[in-house]
Amino acid sequence: EYLTMLEWDNIDTVLLDMDGTLLDLAFDNLFWVKLVPEHYAKTHNMSHSDVIESLAPHFEQKRHSLDWYNLDYWSDYLKIDLAALKVAHQQHIDFLPMAEFFLQRLQKQEQQVLIVTNADPKAYMIKHAKTGVGDWVDEVITSHDLGYPKEEQDFWHVLQEHVGFDKSTSLFVDDSPRVLQAAHDYGIEHVAAICKPDTSREGSAFTDESSLQELPERVHRIDGVMDLLGI
Repeated sequence: EYLTMLEWDNIDTVLLDMDGTLLDLAFDNLFWVKLVPEHYAKTHNMSHSDVIESLAPHFEQKRHSLDWYNLDYWSDYLKIDLAALKVAHQQHIDFLPMAEFFLQRLQKQEQQVLIVTNADPKAYMIKHAKTGVGDWVDEVITSHDLGYPKEEQDFWHVLQEHVGFDKSTSLFVDDSPRVLQAAHDYGIEHVAAICKPDTSREGSAFTDESSLQELPERVHRIDGVMDLLGI
């Protein structure tokens, strides 16, 4: 069983995704699937389905790029102040079950703990202001700081230069199949996939469940970060 094999004594660096790993992806799904289209529909006097149909191609074109995660880019494109919209609905931002307890436990251990996220720095600041998520870790690094999304190998090379972690003694946890595959391909020894990133649904609006199954066997599937402690 994986959990008994994860010997924490052999792990020096813990790299944690934020949304869908520590924070409930329910907020992001609500924001992008419901609130943004509703706001756009009202402004442009369109139906929800027409909004989805008209915006989907451009969103799809930007998927997995740095623009996909860039709040300013989408604010300009949609003519909506997305940061203000997030703040207006910040009551929905919360930790995943037991994630805060997991971070608390990690603090008592010796590892270097980092958040590595594709989230826009503005989005991170809004979420940190609501949850204090950044207070639990040694450093928060966004893909925007490094100039590449986590899906790209360049991200991992620049992160390595910045942090100097040892791939063989590092643990990376995320909920995105494309990102997990990239971390695995880069050679991070311990990679874990969160299978329940969103408490409001079985999976994630952004995650194709079949692609989780297609990940290499060495990528371990867990429901949430607490599973890593084997409690």
